Amino acid sequence: MANPLEIAKSRVAQFEDAVNPLMIDHQAAMNCFDCEAFIQTGINAVCWLGLAEQAVLNQHKSGATLVPQEFYPWLEGGYNTFLRRSEFAKQWIGECDSRGDSLAKADEFDRCVESAADWLEQRHWLKRSSRSRIED
Repeated sequence: MANPLEIAKSRVAQFEDAVNPLMIDHQAAMNCFDCEAFIQTGINAVCWLGLAEQAVLNQHKSGATLVPQEFYPWLEGGYNTFLRRSEFAKQWIGECDSRGDSLAKADEFDRCVESAADWLEQRHWLKRSSRSRIED
């Protein structure tokens, strides 16, 4: 008959050996899950910035309100904040990719980064052109 002490030692050793690789895989999976949630938050932020701009412009077009003077600087700040944080997100996405874990929202996130950068570039040129007209 087997010695209960030896069986207990064996089972504890098996458990200890099984936990380490399992926990590493679990932590990697949770890291990618957290990354997916983080980039979804960024996607949501860009969508809401666009919706806020559209709402203000629609109200302005209908004559209901003027575009507040602080609105475009606020919107610019939102896009700049998104782009700053997107650098961290891109690194995190790269870490997940290097482990072979692809993220479902990575392409959509990349499109949001492009959209935010495009919006800021257009805003930059619009401000420059309006300054040129004022100076002429």
